[in-house]
Parts: sequence; structure tokens; C-alpha cells
Amino acid sequence: MLDQYWYGKSTRLSPESPIPIVHFQHKEIKVGGAANVAANIQSLGAQVSLLGIAGKDNNGNSLLSLLKEQKINHHIVQHQDVTTITKTRVVANKQQIVRIDEEQSISPEYLKELYQRYQKMIVDYDVIVLSDYLKGTLFNPQELSNRQTKLIKLY
Repeated sequence: MLDQYWYGKSTRLSPESPIPIVHFQHKEIKVGGAANVAANIQSLGAQVSLLGIAGKDNNGNSLLSLLKEQKINHHIVQHQDVTTITKTRVVANKQQIVRIDEEQSISPEYLKELYQRYQKMIVDYDVIVLSDYLKGTLFNPQELSNRQTKLIKLY
């Protein structure tokens, strides 16, 4: 998931409807969702590896660039026909005005691929954190545990 913040100032309402007109000033992009969880865990000194799905789109490329910049080890699978989950918040005068969500359901075929990758990786980790912010990748989290790994579920 990619989080975007568009910042600006608002001094008047639109004549078309009673909504603020935001004069755009700058934007920020950050890792979001499970990638943010991974960044937080890494900031505590733990070694982290992130597994997920993103689109082969501008937002997916931005997400991968941020992960590389933050030195977060990842196994992000990009697909041409997937839209990278993106949350865009418009903030004016230090107040969030609106959030725009870009997301779609992930095909069962891609989820199966993700689960297969996970099963190969699980033997290398002592602790697994499952986090998908209720986006559908964890439709059956019970399949993802084994006796040797401590499983932490964050939804």
C-alpha cells in the first residue's frame, strides 16, 4: 500500500458546491499498510522481509523505490493487471479534507501465487506478522501458520 498526502491551503469555498478549494502546495508519499508495519518493526532493530502484491504502475514503482530507499527487504510481486492500493489524503490548513482510495480485489490466481511464495519463505523466520488491513490477501490466515513460527495477526 502506498500513502500519499497532498498538502495545500484553503481560503474559500467552491461556487459550484459548498466544498473547500485547495490550492495545492506539495505532496508526500510514504509506505502504507503492511509496508508501514514492516518499516515500524525495522525501526525497532529487527530484520524484516515483506511479501505482497502491487501493480506494475506508477504507484507500485513508487512503493518499490521507497522500500529500497528505506532498505526494507521485500518480495513484492508486481502484476500488470493489478492496481497498487493507494490512499491519497488531501490536507488543507492542517485538516484532512478527503481521502481518495484506489484499490481492487486481487484475483485468486495471484493470491495462490502469494501463498506459495509464503510457504517457501516461512521456514526462514522466527516470527511472522500478518497484516493486510482487511484488503483480502488474508482470506484464510489459519493456513499460514506452522508449529515452529510465532504468528502475530494484525488486520
